[in-house]
Amino acid sequence: QRSPPVPPVVNRDFYRPDRHAKVLETRGATLVDMYVGKNKFAHHDDWPTLVISAPIFDSFADDAELVAYFTFVQPMHVMYTNILPESAHGMFVVVDPTACPFVDTPITYKLDGPNCTYLGPGDLHDPAYESLEYQFDFTVSVSTCDFHVKIYPSEELHDQYMTNKPIINTIVVIALFAFTSLVFWVYDTLVEKRQTTVMDSAKNTGAIVSSLFPARFRDRLLEDEAIRRAGIDAAKSKPAKEGFRVQDGRKPAGLDDIMNEGDNLLTTKPLAEFFPCVTVMFGDISGFVSLL
Repeated sequence: QRSPPVPPVVNRDFYRPDRHAKVLETRGATLVDMYVGKNKFAHHDDWPTLVISAPIFDSFADDAELVAYFTFVQPMHVMYTNILPESAHGMFVVVDPTACPFVDTPITYKLDGPNCTYLGPGDLHDPAYESLEYQFDFTVSVSTCDFHVKIYPSEELHDQYMTNKPIINTIVVIALFAFTSLVFWVYDTLVEKRQTTVMDSAKNTGAIVSSLFPARFRDRLLEDEAIRRAGIDAAKSKPAKEGFRVQDGRKPAGLDDIMNEGDNLLTTKPLAEFFPCVTVMFGDISGFVSLL
């Protein structure tokens, strides 16, 4: 029984004694032929095509009788289509079917994402990537005809996955670290310079105060200045009247009234010591001048 004619694939006479013998021998789907170059079975005239025959028996018994066989044409590039993602381009696949009696030369395909393109007979991969070869064997059918497959990258694939971004990112990180270190160094230098200036100013001020005032007055001046810089109200922390040195716990009459006056100069801490009871003695030595 013949199928309706659908040229050029359907209703072809694939029967040949050698093919029939292979099917009988394997009793399974068998690669019976392969076309490389111009043929009328492929969608592209010169693309490699496999011819596979599968036997049809009258039963499932081991000794079943062969009553027919089903033969179909399989373009080889279909096996390498829709394998890679869209982002992967430029992978070479070299198929070596020379172990089979049908072909005496390897064939090369190029994979670009899900698409597969036949480049022609021979090993056409880029020799620069010979060291990155990956190979394996596979069998199309139950026949002993093995295909040796080699896969190679290309410069196009290399450029997709080799990038200078790690180097650029490293340089950026180093630059940021250097800039941050420079900022901290400048800040530390300025702070140290400011501290040195403040210390020199304090030493100069201390030297001037020491040269103008006795030690006890100098200490009081520096103490008052420290309290003022700390934001402490000198009038609250230490009342002004306590700045007077009142001997024997005695105060002159009317001192509280003087201290409580709002704008009186005594509301600030005076440097002079207050002595409520003072005796002034005037003395003269008789004939002192004549002794000189």
